[in-house]
Formats: sequence, C-alpha cells, structure tokens
Amino acid sequence: MPQAFKNCVKNGGKVRTQSLGGGKYRPICSLNGQSYPGYIKTKGAEKENKYSKGLASHGRKSSY
Repeated sequence: MPQAFKNCVKNGGKVRTQSLGGGKYRPICSLNGQSYPGYIKTKGAEKENKYSKGLASHGRKSSY
C-alpha cells in the first residue's frame, strides 16, 4: 500500500472500499477531509499468509 494510505490508517482514518467493477476494488482511507487511495486489488486474488495456508486443503472448517 502507498505510504500515505498506511499513515492514514495508522492515525485512525476511516477505511471504505470502492467497487470498480470487473471484480476489482480499491480501499480508500479518509482522515480530516482528505482521501488516501490504496492500490487496486482483484477479488479472490488474495495472497495466502502463514495462518491461512493449509486450512482449506484439509477439507475442514476453522474453529475461529
């Protein structure tokens, strides 16, 4: 994410999601009347992290 977006979130800005169509979206942080857009993302293209890796491959639901 852009540094300005990260700073906005860190300082308590409100994050909303703008739908761009075609399965794409962009998070936008608002703070003190200013908007700080994040990078455009694609639904379903999230990276696996160390916590989600392997959960779906075992065919069972997580308990948390």
